[in-house]
Amino acid sequence: MLIVLASVLILLAIALLYKSWRAQSTTHFVVALLIWIASSVMWSYALGWEFGVFYTLCLPGILVWPFIARNQVILPAPRNIPLPRPINLNLRSTATHIGHTVVVLVLLMLASVLVTLALCAIFPFSIAGKLGLGVVLLPLLWGAAIYHYLATANKGVALGIYALASCLSVPVLFLLPM
Repeated sequence: MLIVLASVLILLAIALLYKSWRAQSTTHFVVALLIWIASSVMWSYALGWEFGVFYTLCLPGILVWPFIARNQVILPAPRNIPLPRPINLNLRSTATHIGHTVVVLVLLMLASVLVTLALCAIFPFSIAGKLGLGVVLLPLLWGAAIYHYLATANKGVALGIYALASCLSVPVLFLLPM
């Protein structure tokens, strides 16, 4: 019975969230969030917190599709379709792209691994905690480094920063046992 009530509440929360979007109403939005939280508590109480959190986070993404289909609009084809840019295969641009690929996939990966291992060695967690921290931290650091490297105009300075962070991480790895 609690599962049925949680299902009804999550449907009501999605409908109110849709109504708040259509009417630009903060009141409906706050009420929808409160109902969603109440549904989360009911899901967790009925199925355990693991499945309750799962259903609370995943069901709105699935149940929102009827509301999306209701607002579907087919636009006319654009009148001015831009032509694709021609492919530039000169030697310089090809070498630049290969160089960026090597930097991103090799150098930045090595730098992020060294920094992640050093940070994991610093924290006073158990081995399992350090492993969990490394699993979460490594892709975040690597992705941030890739974004920074590709977004910056001065790539040499960015590589210098990553080299310095890697060089500072190596003594930490030798001095602090895992």
